Parts: sequence; structure tokens; C-alpha cells
Amino acid sequence: MESSSRDAYHDSIHVLVPGEGHRKQRKQSKNIFLEKAQELQNAVRQACSSGIQTLAVDVPTPAFNAMTAGTSWLSDDDAWKTVLTTFPKEQTAHAMHVREEFLTKKAQGHKLLLLLSVRDERAFLFSLR
Repeated sequence: MESSSRDAYHDSIHVLVPGEGHRKQRKQSKNIFLEKAQELQNAVRQACSSGIQTLAVDVPTPAFNAMTAGTSWLSDDDAWKTVLTTFPKEQTAHAMHVREEFLTKKAQGHKLLLLLSVRDERAFLFSLR
């Protein structure tokens, strides 16, 4: 990678860490977080160039918030029950369908999935690793 493109690459990521601690520790933390951010940025670029999977859903705002709080609800039935309570009772089948779609995309080997709330015009990028 050329120096100027490497600089532009690094300039596209801004790592913000708390000001507490020693300067050396902050710098080490910043470098670790920068590496993680670069890995995710590369994964997003790769997914975008090959066509990132998008799941557009019409779900209540509390359900979208619960779903985007983590991915444990995909594999843990207790966590799933917590998410399920955020859906109205009459949308239980819809909620199950959303979960099944996630699991299908994961089983197909997709690493990233963009969840788009058509109701709230919000998006959340999931890592399905």
C-alpha cells in the first residue's frame, strides 16, 4: 500500500478512548482498537463490494432496540424470549421469521448483515461470526 493511500486509510478511522490512565497505556489501547477497527472496516468494504446482505424489517422500535443489543438471542433461547416480549403478541410468527432469516444468513456463511428498520429508518450492522 502506498504511503499516501495508507495515510488516507488511517485517516478514515478515528479512535476515541477515555483520557484516564497513563499516556503509554492510552496509546497501546488506541493501537489495539485501531487494529480492530481496521479489521471491521476491511470486512465491511469486502461485504459491500460483493453485495452486503440486508434484512429490511418492519418491527416495533423496542424490538429493534432489543435485537441490536447483541446477538445472543440468535443462539440462546432465554435471550430470545426477552427479545420476543418486545413484539406484540399478534406478531410472534413475524418475530420467529425474522430470527429464522438471521440464522439462515449465518448458516449460509455471511459474516455481516445489515438490519434495516423500515419503520424508523434506522440501520444496524451485525457481525455474524
